Amino acid sequence: MTKNQENESLEDKESDSRFFGMINDLREKNSSRYEIETQQLLHNRTIDVPHNGSVLRYQLDRVGCTCSIVMADNSEEKLSWTRLGWKKSQRQSGLPEFFAANEARLILQERD
Repeated sequence: MTKNQENESLEDKESDSRFFGMINDLREKNSSRYEIETQQLLHNRTIDVPHNGSVLRYQLDRVGCTCSIVMADNSEEKLSWTRLGWKKSQRQSGLPEFFAANEARLILQERD
């Protein structure tokens, strides 16, 4: 492994550590809000969540959930998708993590 590859590997590890640490922090900090949003999403199948001037739109499909950023002109840019499975219990347990991961992605994008 070259010196440049080692530096890139260390940067990737630091970036991953920061990202996953942020997800854990957001889950702890926003757990009650994520539970409310989970129930709203399971009931309505689509919800819009304001975040620092942006809007995150979550949409359930048969086996997963898509997160998009809604632009000022109402167009959408897909941010991510996750597989949640068919069962309501799987969706309830997976959505808070998905919410936190997307907020972390958005926060990191804003910082860059």
